[in-house]
Amino acid sequence: MPAVGILSRNTYFPKNGDVLIDREGGVSWECVRAGLYVDEKTATEIRFVLLVGRAGELGDTPIPKTLEDSTLPLPFLREVDTILRDRGGKTVRYEKNEKGNYAET
Repeated sequence: MPAVGILSRNTYFPKNGDVLIDREGGVSWECVRAGLYVDEKTATEIRFVLLVGRAGELGDTPIPKTLEDSTLPLPFLREVDTILRDRGGKTVRYEKNEKGNYAET
């Protein structure tokens, strides 16, 4: 039996292509860009992400959201039930467990 992957709510940061689903809120967020910015003056590294969400009640109108790693744990993860991640051409599904982490199903 293969090992089950876990995404920790305390350290999880979206990767390009990740889809985060909030069933109750009716929103799915897709990570369209994740990267690292280095401030040349201070040499500070900041991870960033651009998520585009689509909400059922808003139709197909995209909702942009930007985050950086100084906000870890990501505050909106409280509402996210499921994370979909591509692993070598296969979509892997992670569901929130009782500890608030995301376990591969």
